[in-house]
Amino acid sequence: MTTLFSYQPARKILPAIAALLLAALGVMGTRAAAAETLAEVEIPAGPLNQTLLAISAAFNVDILAPDELVAGRRALALSGRLSAAEALDRALQDSGLEARPEDGAYLIAASAEEAEEPEPLPRLGVAGEAPAARFRYSDLPVVYEGGQVARGGRVGLLGNRDTFDTPFSATSYTAELIENQQARTVADVIQNDSSVYLVNPRQSFAEAVAIRGFRVGAANTQLYDGLPGLFGNYAVSSVRTLERVEIFKGPNAFLNGAVASSGVGGILNLVPKRPTEETPLTRVTMDYDYKSRFGIHADLSRRFGSKKQFGARLNTIYHKGDSAIENNEEELGQMALALQYRTDKLRLETILDYSNRHTDAANRVFVLDREATSVPSVPDLEDAIQQPWEVLERQFARALLRAEYSLDKTWVMHAAYGAIDFERSDLITIGRSLNTNGNFDIPSFQPSMVNRKGYSWNAGIRGQFKTGHTTHQISVETVRLDRKLDFAGANIPLSTSFASNLYRPRFIALPQFDRLTRNPPKVNNDIYSSIAIADTMGFFDERVLLTAGIRRQTIDTKFFNPRTGMRTRQYDKSANTPAVGLVVKPWRFMSIYGNYIEALEQGPTAPRTAINAGEVFPPSETEQIEFGMKFDLDGLGLTAGVFQIQRPSGITDENRRFSVDGEQRNRGLELNAFGELRQDLRLLGGITYINSELTRTQGGRFNGKDAIGVPELAAALNLEWDPSFLSGLTLTARAEHMGSRYIRFDNSLKIPSYRLYGIGARYKRAMGDQQLTLRVNVDNLLNKSYWFTPASGRGNVLYLGSPRRINLSMSMDF
Repeated sequence: MTTLFSYQPARKILPAIAALLLAALGVMGTRAAAAETLAEVEIPAGPLNQTLLAISAAFNVDILAPDELVAGRRALALSGRLSAAEALDRALQDSGLEARPEDGAYLIAASAEEAEEPEPLPRLGVAGEAPAARFRYSDLPVVYEGGQVARGGRVGLLGNRDTFDTPFSATSYTAELIENQQARTVADVIQNDSSVYLVNPRQSFAEAVAIRGFRVGAANTQLYDGLPGLFGNYAVSSVRTLERVEIFKGPNAFLNGAVASSGVGGILNLVPKRPTEETPLTRVTMDYDYKSRFGIHADLSRRFGSKKQFGARLNTIYHKGDSAIENNEEELGQMALALQYRTDKLRLETILDYSNRHTDAANRVFVLDREATSVPSVPDLEDAIQQPWEVLERQFARALLRAEYSLDKTWVMHAAYGAIDFERSDLITIGRSLNTNGNFDIPSFQPSMVNRKGYSWNAGIRGQFKTGHTTHQISVETVRLDRKLDFAGANIPLSTSFASNLYRPRFIALPQFDRLTRNPPKVNNDIYSSIAIADTMGFFDERVLLTAGIRRQTIDTKFFNPRTGMRTRQYDKSANTPAVGLVVKPWRFMSIYGNYIEALEQGPTAPRTAINAGEVFPPSETEQIEFGMKFDLDGLGLTAGVFQIQRPSGITDENRRFSVDGEQRNRGLELNAFGELRQDLRLLGGITYINSELTRTQGGRFNGKDAIGVPELAAALNLEWDPSFLSGLTLTARAEHMGSRYIRFDNSLKIPSYRLYGIGARYKRAMGDQQLTLRVNVDNLLNKSYWFTPASGRGNVLYLGSPRRINLSMSMDF
């Protein structure tokens, strides 16, 4: 395995992870036998009395439920390995009832809180949550029927919101989906959403995505538990340490702040795993990825104390081996530790994680020759084309602290602080001047080293009250991010330009060169700060919900000369970003919504070639208008929406004056479905149509042309079926369609559309107190070869897709 830069701390920590894993298994495994009896339950949403009967049968326990208490009430779906007490708690969520153990049975009675508070509280938040929990970031919205997505998610400043009460488009994918699809990185998860797609090779140096046709950077526009800036540049880590992957679609400067808004099409929020509520968890998963990549993942959770006020959860991951791509080898070590202390009013948490990733021969990027009249045929995706000595290394350590204090049942104060120390090193080549016959040149190779350090924090208060017949949910928040980037890189020419071919690649020995410093010079320092306020007002028994608010934010960026360390220029601008959203619910099962919201990007600087070179422009505001409908059909969710996003860009006119007068306009239609078609059949997927047009370009040269890298039509479909002939068996199938995409501004060349298919199966079986789960998934079943290209890119850039991938795993819950 080629090593460009030695990460000695990473090499030392992997044995420590293994030792910690073995010790934790030894200590915690002895406690599992004493836990309450568990059972695997799959009970659909329905009348509460029927759900209670099903729980009684599943656990062989008597449940006494007076008819006058349960009549007319409904229960959410129950899924997973639960105890009788947990199943009853979930079934009775938000009902005002509780289950009291009495002489080996359970009595259903009105809760103490219900008796003390006859006046019903406003129900804003997420269905199924206790009132105060609706305002705590650390609580998870309940899972929707089918278990693949949550019923709600975090909507930035607004906190946790029910999907059907939110005037925006968002999806929250669950840990259950991540496990069942054997997803490893964000790229695997976003395949379930037709509006989101990868714009870099899965096995390459980054996992940047595009949402609604606009590129979303890998580092700048991802949130970690709601905090910005806690990702290193192009960091790629496993999603197995996450509880949710939340995708918000559309500009979001108002909701999350300026640092997040550069992803004008949307943003990703990664929610880490926290200690389980009551039931101890000891889960070990071993997996195999064709051709010879093996891995192990341990997920351990316990609660301690007389009232279970202390919680700890440890996730450790290690995998190593070859992928389906020739010469592509990878090693990953990752650890995440979550600690929690909670009382009725106070919740304190800390989450610490560390990751190291080493990848050999991964980069597969090509630049098409400007004179090429067609795109070359796609080579076999399993063949090695890149040089075997190319290497990518990533390492980061991250810490998150969060405190939440409930002033009463409806008001919560919150504060969070996070920090990251990230290192990245690359040694890559880029195939240039690619022609129709597959010939390309490698004139140079590029070593680089990046260090990124930063911290961010937020603080605020969130709560609700009533004025007459109007409910209010108020959120006030301040956010700050401070980060520093150090960079050293070189473009080292080869002694002679090296020629190769997609179908008959040539390889050379690693040239001699001076290694880069381990302490690269500072390049820039960014400070983003903001303060925001929002109010969601509910009218007519909250059948009408109006959200309005504004954020005042400042972007302060300093640039430095890497040789002298002297500051070369500074950017310090402020702007206001308002937003408004409306939800109307004419019937219980239907929501009509609309929104106006903006993105805020750092303004450009006029290039050296312009007569106004060096002029710094104010922040650029991108605007979105969106309308749609959402349907909650007793376990099946359907959404439909139309949107328009107008994004400004810089252009230089015929007098060589640079200005922000360019524009790209994306208009789209999204249709999505999730949940259960019936109890044994689950559906997840959608269709997205986008008309992406360059409306103002330099000299009007490309006006009316389609934007680069944006497919007109994309679709994704996932089906899960539980056949009746074998209990515990689930069969899965998936399909993905990606439309053709232009790779030049003049629309003279495009890459063809493609379709990918996948199949899978899993089998669950109880073995005493243990639960065994076997999984197999095959992605790109037909081993389809395909090109793709970045959205909103600079043109003529081509990436190779991913070949067939076969994943096998075995999980055991002790």
